[in-house]
Amino acid sequence: MNDMDPGGCPASTRLVGRDGDLSFIQSFFGNSEVQGAALLLSGEAGVGKTAVLDAVAAGAARGGARVLRAAGVQFEADIS
Repeated sequence: MNDMDPGGCPASTRLVGRDGDLSFIQSFFGNSEVQGAALLLSGEAGVGKTAVLDAVAAGAARGGARVLRAAGVQFEADIS
């Protein structure tokens, strides 16, 4: 038996309460292959943005997509 969730994530990494978010992002990227698009995922610190993106990126990579990652840092205004 293969213990995977509908999004293709192993049960041990399943995100609770995020099925709707994952489905939306997966369909968004599926549609963007035709026209191109950008998606902004925002929210308060600690709400799980990175976990959602990790799950989507892992699924896309398993599907053969090239996944590029970048990270930003908070601007340091006190630098002189």
